[in-house]
Amino acid sequence: DANAYFWKLLDELSEKINLPKSEIYRRYIKEIGGVSTVICVKEKYADKLCDNWARNGIGWQTDRTESKLSGCVNIILYYGSSTYDTAQMNRLIDLLVEDCRVQGIDTRPKDEIDEMIEKWGQK
Repeated sequence: DANAYFWKLLDELSEKINLPKSEIYRRYIKEIGGVSTVICVKEKYADKLCDNWARNGIGWQTDRTESKLSGCVNIILYYGSSTYDTAQMNRLIDLLVEDCRVQGIDTRPKDEIDEMIEKWGQK
């Protein structure tokens, strides 16, 4: 399936470029768009929110930005790929496939990848 294929390719890319799979995966999540929410919280609660959010899994990460409200901070909450719809999973796999091809790693033909991604949205 799409998720298994993603992690198989990610493992190959990780080995080829000598970076941890988790690091590559987390970078992709921040690049694909449409998989985050921004909330404003009081600074004193920010660390706890970020720590609890990260407990959901590897891809569940946060970034902080300044808030215009005194004593507050904006937190960007990124969702892990287990929550992605078909379009989001497609973007995630497209990034990985492109990087694999640049590194000379064989990938499945586009039609096979598209079929796996279509099945991603089916329960």
